[in-house]
Amino acid sequence: MQGQQGVTHLRTQPPPSDHARAMARLQRRNRELADANEALLRVNADLLRSNDDLARFAVVASHDLAEPMRATAWFIQLLERHYAESLDERAQQWMTYALHGLEEMTTLVDGLLLFSRAGSAIDAETEVDTAVLVEEVVRTLQRAADDAGATVTVGLLPPVMGEPVQLRRLFQNLLSNAIKFREPHRPTSIHVECEVGDPLHCFSITDNGVGIAPEDHEQIFHMFHRAHGEAFDGHGLGLAICERIVSRHGGHIWVEDNPEGGSRFLFTLPGAGS
Repeated sequence: MQGQQGVTHLRTQPPPSDHARAMARLQRRNRELADANEALLRVNADLLRSNDDLARFAVVASHDLAEPMRATAWFIQLLERHYAESLDERAQQWMTYALHGLEEMTTLVDGLLLFSRAGSAIDAETEVDTAVLVEEVVRTLQRAADDAGATVTVGLLPPVMGEPVQLRRLFQNLLSNAIKFREPHRPTSIHVECEVGDPLHCFSITDNGVGIAPEDHEQIFHMFHRAHGEAFDGHGLGLAICERIVSRHGGHIWVEDNPEGGSRFLFTLPGAGS
């Protein structure tokens, strides 16, 4: 009788199912997302520290610069007051240039300080009546509007949540620009209105001024960018401050062409009760 030969049986693992493979990929993806989120939190913390450092630096620098500039201006004014008759025309002209330069420096330092403050944390729990706020801003700018022959009209504006001082600066900067960058060959017309949304309202300020070239539509919100070069006074900080204020309020700001000539600035802000 033929002996039975031993047979070795190998146990093999069944191939992984589609479900198991999908679960493994999902777990791997979750680990990758967790690592990416941790890295993002670290970067965000570093950015917040950097912004705080920038704000503190701007406050200190502006104070340290402002004092000697004021002192220098004061001494130049004393020279002009007590020795004007002893100075020839050229010397008096040089003093005028010096005072003008100091005024420019003071304006720049003040603008940098406003820019740094616009990036600080805000109290978004305050309800702001934008109808009242814009009315006050228009009243403040009335003399400049009259001198420019500008007409400002305002539609119905809803309340928003935000920081009143920064929102006042936002509207004042945009309306001042609309008056400043006017087209001299036609009467200046400026209109403020709002499209109510949930949770964000979309405000717009439309003018019929000189307009902005399409290639500058994004660049104008960068620091020191001047779309019109030396044709108008300024340091290119006003719109950068506006962008910072809107961003801190959780909104977005952009510019479009006005089909009738000029520009239309639009920005979103959180509505009251949102």
